[in-house]
Amino acid sequence: MVKGEKLYQPGPDCHECIKDLQRFLRREQNSETKDVFKQLGSWNTLEKQLLPLLISQRENKKLSYDICVLLVMMTMPPDSHSRDVQLQISYLQNFKEGFLKEGIMTALACLIAEPLSQEGMRNEDEDRLIDLILGLFKNLLLIPDPLPTQSSINYHKTHMHSDLVVQLHKQQILQILVVLAENIAEAENERWTFLLMEIFCLILKQEHPQKLMEAFENHKNEELRKQEKQTQNSSQDKPRSQLGNLLDAEKKKKRIMSQNLRSNLSATYVIEEGGKRSVSRRVDGAPVDLGKKKSRRKEKSEPPPRAVTSNAQVIMKELIDDFLKHGCYNNLMASAKEKLDRPEQSKFYLSDKQNYMWMIKFFTAYVRHEWESRRKRLGQVAFLDLSSVRQTFSVESLKEIVEEAHIIIDENKNQGALPNVFGALKELLALVEALDRSGDADNREISRKIQHHIFYYNVFLDTLVEVSKSYQPSKHPFSYLGDVVEAIDIVLSLMTSFAVDGRKFIRQKKKRTSTGNSVKSPTKKKRMPKASNVKLKGKNQVENQVENQDENQDENGQDKDEIS
Repeated sequence: MVKGEKLYQPGPDCHECIKDLQRFLRREQNSETKDVFKQLGSWNTLEKQLLPLLISQRENKKLSYDICVLLVMMTMPPDSHSRDVQLQISYLQNFKEGFLKEGIMTALACLIAEPLSQEGMRNEDEDRLIDLILGLFKNLLLIPDPLPTQSSINYHKTHMHSDLVVQLHKQQILQILVVLAENIAEAENERWTFLLMEIFCLILKQEHPQKLMEAFENHKNEELRKQEKQTQNSSQDKPRSQLGNLLDAEKKKKRIMSQNLRSNLSATYVIEEGGKRSVSRRVDGAPVDLGKKKSRRKEKSEPPPRAVTSNAQVIMKELIDDFLKHGCYNNLMASAKEKLDRPEQSKFYLSDKQNYMWMIKFFTAYVRHEWESRRKRLGQVAFLDLSSVRQTFSVESLKEIVEEAHIIIDENKNQGALPNVFGALKELLALVEALDRSGDADNREISRKIQHHIFYYNVFLDTLVEVSKSYQPSKHPFSYLGDVVEAIDIVLSLMTSFAVDGRKFIRQKKKRTSTGNSVKSPTKKKRMPKASNVKLKGKNQVENQVENQDENQDENGQDKDEIS
């Protein structure tokens, strides 16, 4: 007993038993029945034994490490070839619910913050511990919430993802992840590039940028209404009785005590020194009671599911703003791009590339929706700042995405990857259009230069036509067809804008065979000219280009460029 509270104490054979469980689970990795996993799930071993043990024995480094190994093994997604997949998922959902209890995320925050806050190079054991905890977060985010049913027995499980995001925020784990992404270029951190990217994708996967902004605006409006109501009530209140004043004082005292309790449970914080942020542990000497249980009365007073979901959306909005503000997106995407471009890129999973495309799609859409929201408030002219997504908003990124879609269609492989690839292309094109109609001269000039690039590249328009024919209901979601239609509409709108301004663009001529028949451009990658080398062509320049068109033919009589 510790201060009147029960604290889980390990027996003499505890550590060896945990290692035995690791061996049993490792042996049945390729098993179809997963008997050991199911038995541990039916016994509630994770919720009743492992998690309380992790809280009480956090200072025991070796035991904590082996507990984390076992937790990662038990929360792995079920294999598609195994039996009773739905039963395994139900056990995983019970595990996820167990991690939402008081003290669990605090213990994990302490474990991951300690090696990250140390000065100098970390040793291999510390890096492995960070690997384990990041992998554990990924596994928990991968566990799907059960669908709502008419029964209210397990209704609280239908919003566990939102609850998990709230817990990660309360224990400042989201802030740790943001700081880690900000410093991902460092040699000791780059190993977690794709793992961090997947974690951010899983946190935001089910959300849309516009809905997050609407939830944030509703939250701000609700807070303003509450403040106005409190001000109005305070000005109209009659003198309270002595008993009423005592009750108010007691409520205030309880609220302050609960705030102090949450502060003591926070094991880490982020410090900024010399423009660089880093993770640090608490140094104020505040006690951290990790064995304290949450009272049932407090559990009943928690906000309803809808409020929890709304809180999670506000937290996600703040997470994205912090992620973009500190350059985490650019740093993380630059590290991922550098790894994907390596000769040994085949060792990376297809999911890594899909997460890369999804990040482009989501954050590009977020920047555009944020600008549109600001434009409505400020008026017609609003500068669109692209610095937060400069790593992926470029002609080279557009070209690579077009080529990726072209290869998928030509080879007829990985058709499931096409929606993410084309979704990223659509959002980049939508941002180009937003620049064109922003009303700012600099934004408009950037848009025009990018349009010259993409329209010159003949594979771009050809790929749009091919993609419009590639939709298969059995392989692609209906939203993919919507992205295709929207992208074509954006391209037509940009072309119309060019025609209204009286400008014309140069398009690369398709290669011709010796018989004069044109052939499609191969899937071989072509290097695009840099943006600084492309100049807008006025009417006189275009006329001179037409007059000298014969001079632009090579020795085989092939046209180098054509006027569109």
